[in-house]
Amino acid sequence: MGLEQYVLEYGGFSATRGRCHVILDREGSEALVGDPRDNPGTSVTNAIEQVALDLTRALSVDVKDSLYQYVPWDVRRRREWIAHVEFRGDAWSMPVWTDADRSRPFVGVAIEQIHKIQPYTLENMSDLQVLNRVFRVRIEAPPQMHDLVTEAGTIQHISQRRFFYVDVQADSQEDAVSRARATVGQHIPADHVQATTPGAPLDQPGTLPV
Repeated sequence: MGLEQYVLEYGGFSATRGRCHVILDREGSEALVGDPRDNPGTSVTNAIEQVALDLTRALSVDVKDSLYQYVPWDVRRRREWIAHVEFRGDAWSMPVWTDADRSRPFVGVAIEQIHKIQPYTLENMSDLQVLNRVFRVRIEAPPQMHDLVTEAGTIQHISQRRFFYVDVQADSQEDAVSRARATVGQHIPADHVQATTPGAPLDQPGTLPV
């Protein structure tokens, strides 16, 4: 069984995007998502629909019927928990968690891999490729350019009717700026597309030179 391991970045209900551990058996179309103890965003449980969707898109696999979740510490059970996640609604909706069958070969091997990462933190997964990363850029443009800006990424905020704060999927901050400029370049000057400084107040000129 050939396993692939990644860290997947995903959206949720908090200001910071979440990150989870992914173990994938591509041939068997089985995957396990684990919630690291230092996950900076929404828990995998609370964002499981988004996690499943982003996983499917990022890795081009269909794991709707064979997705598992690893919880390092379940408060009610007072131990780690491995669950099978079943989606009973349309697409990725109405998730239901049940105890995973640990006798399944994939589940057993995945647990072995998880137990090699102690403590179970993102810090100890730094050697894994991060999928689905996004970086925020600021695009200065008039309101009528809204649809064009949307093509560059996901608009998170519009300020003073001319500053668009946009999350762009990319491999780095420089790549995000380059992708955004390529998308809007025929209508918006390149110097109107800049990488925002982490933590800088909205509307302020605190940007990173690229």
